[in-house]
Amino acid sequence: MICRILFLIRKITIMIKSLLKKEMIHMTKFAVDVSSYQNASVEYFKNFKDAGVDTAIIKLTQGSADGDAYFNPKAPAQIRAALANNMNVAVYHYFKGNGYADSQNEAKFFLEKIRLMGLDETTVVVADVEDPSLQANHVMADVNAFMQYLISNGYPNVALYSMASWFNAGILNKWTYPLWVASYGSKTCGVTGNVQAWQYTDNWSGENVDMSYDWGLFNKPTIPQQPVIQKSHENVIVTREKVHLYEKFGMQLDQIVEANTAWKANEIIAIQGQPAYLIGKDAYIMQSATDQNGIATVHSYAFTKAPLINKKGDYVRYVNNGEVYKYSNFVKIDDDWCYQVSTNEFLPAIYTIGSGK
Repeated sequence: MICRILFLIRKITIMIKSLLKKEMIHMTKFAVDVSSYQNASVEYFKNFKDAGVDTAIIKLTQGSADGDAYFNPKAPAQIRAALANNMNVAVYHYFKGNGYADSQNEAKFFLEKIRLMGLDETTVVVADVEDPSLQANHVMADVNAFMQYLISNGYPNVALYSMASWFNAGILNKWTYPLWVASYGSKTCGVTGNVQAWQYTDNWSGENVDMSYDWGLFNKPTIPQQPVIQKSHENVIVTREKVHLYEKFGMQLDQIVEANTAWKANEIIAIQGQPAYLIGKDAYIMQSATDQNGIATVHSYAFTKAPLINKKGDYVRYVNNGEVYKYSNFVKIDDDWCYQVSTNEFLPAIYTIGSGK
């Protein structure tokens, strides 16, 4: 009788484990980790989406403004490409903080770029903690300073990434934050703790790209937002008068467009110091000849808000999609053309109608 009971208990245990395993498989999503080493095209991210990958985790920054000051130059395009394929977007910062002040400076730099990308407060933001220069005796305190800065400034969905060995050695706490653990070539991630994602390979499908199992860390439901601009009118400008077109170096073309005609614009550049829209192959129309004459209309490609920056390129505040601003100047800050909308506030052209974004 006892043997039969033990047999039944064992059988039930096996059944429960099997059901749990099936449920875990059902719950598991996939997340790809990309940086400047990977492509930024819509087609590249479509390959992931078609393969069942739900989330793109994109390297955004490294160090601080007065340190490495690294910003992934492909990040804007990678974010756009992921969103174009209806993927979730998370971003990470390669952490090198040494002490409280330095760690908070890194968080500030990261946060400025998060906001510059138009990523809202629901975004999962990750500290990538693996640099060999980090001091084991106080790295967790430094990470706490970094995380608390993000949380206190409106980005509560923080997560901690590192290799399994750092968690198991006690260098990093396994319970303080949601964990994204890197461990390759094993059947499990090898860490017990608040593990919510496992980076299980650095060569997914032979593509030299990192892939992770996601157990709810990144694959969060999107918060619905009311569109301000009708989809059919995105990046459409209308001519006010009959005008010549220009090539990008300012030479006037023979081609003429009629007044009151609508054109889909795909880029904004400066021609002779003034904004101009790309409406054909190396064919630009001056903004002054369109319904956008003297104004900049906000159109953020990711969410319903866009950032204003100062002369140094630092974030100042958000503005809403559909808002219209008069501008006094068209200048380049870092690598972006911007409309000057007040004394020290500039709206990057990539966040306006006509940018093609």
